[in-house]
Amino acid sequence: MKKKPGKNLPKRFHETGEPAYEAEFLKLIHELEVHQLELEMQNDELKLSRSSEHNITLQYTELYDFAPVGYVSLSASGEILKLNLAFANLLGKPRSKLVNRIFSVFITFGSLPVFESFLLRIFETRALQNCELVLRTEGNIPRSVLVSGISNDDTDYCLINVFDITTRKKAEEEIRLKNEELIQLHAEKDRFYGILAHDLRSPFNSLLGLTQILADDLTNMEPKVAMKIAEGVRNSSLRIYNLLENLLKWSRVNLGLIQFGPESMLLKPLITDIILLEIENAKRKNISISKDFQDSLTVFADRDMLNTILRNLISNAMKFTPFNGQIIISAGTTGSDYVEISIIDTGIGMSRTMVENLFRLDRQTNREGTDGESSSGFGLLLCQELIRKHKGNISVESEEGKGSRFTITLPVPS
Repeated sequence: MKKKPGKNLPKRFHETGEPAYEAEFLKLIHELEVHQLELEMQNDELKLSRSSEHNITLQYTELYDFAPVGYVSLSASGEILKLNLAFANLLGKPRSKLVNRIFSVFITFGSLPVFESFLLRIFETRALQNCELVLRTEGNIPRSVLVSGISNDDTDYCLINVFDITTRKKAEEEIRLKNEELIQLHAEKDRFYGILAHDLRSPFNSLLGLTQILADDLTNMEPKVAMKIAEGVRNSSLRIYNLLENLLKWSRVNLGLIQFGPESMLLKPLITDIILLEIENAKRKNISISKDFQDSLTVFADRDMLNTILRNLISNAMKFTPFNGQIIISAGTTGSDYVEISIIDTGIGMSRTMVENLFRLDRQTNREGTDGESSSGFGLLLCQELIRKHKGNISVESEEGKGSRFTITLPVPS
């Protein structure tokens, strides 16, 4: 049965007619308007809340991704679950290619046991753990890192902080090397003072003893005896002078006070002058000195420095060559850049250990010559410093009882 129109209208509409219906309708519209306003206010609040959440998320993302420290989430098996840009940049790889990779792949072999122990402790103790590792970054460049990690009781992953400490480790290594250098310098200083004390005491004692004899008995002394004592005084004074001269030059070279002025020069006149200075010692021990190089051979060197180098080497050869021995001075070019000069003797030679310690100030290498001549080994140290100034080299070949060969290389004139 069809419903009659108006059957469902409010009762008062039938009783009062159209005005009652209109009032009811207006009230409904008002309620809708109020409800709409409430919805709009709720919508504004929701938008504000979403905006705030977005800002917080954005701030978190910026803090996480652009932090200067690497952040990594690892599983108990060491799988990378999540990481920030700082850690990706540290390894030099895109972040997308690092997710789900095993962290230990990027650790050097020597650091692997440290990392495995570190990861195990995190999940066993659920407390903060630290260790230092060396990572293999892009291009196999090692980076030293300090790693801190922790895991909560209800999680199956851990959070890791990775601090790049490569610069700090390099600074620590430099400090360590500097400390070792200082220790060595102190040892060399002590050795240096020992050399001075030893090598000055002997000639001074001899000098004082001889002059005391002259002072006590010169008037009653035969001329030959006085001459011999005077010769001893001269030799002792000469030994002191040579030692002090080498000492002064060595200190000035190390302090950078000696000017380096290389020039092109003939080698023969320089060596001839040095041999003339040693000729008396050579005659006394009946040692023959021969030269084996072309008269036209030239070198590019500082004249005074080269004179000091060759004088020390030839003088040493004379000291450690016995009576009736032989010294050969040979020279020649090696290729087109250097001249090689060798001083060869038939002397007492040296052991391998002694050869290895010749140019070390913290090692004892001095010994008496074949006729009681004193030697400090200091002259060789001076030679080494002066040859370095020339960007040259000095080498030694020797065998006990079979003599020695000292070879220096110097540049040729350009």
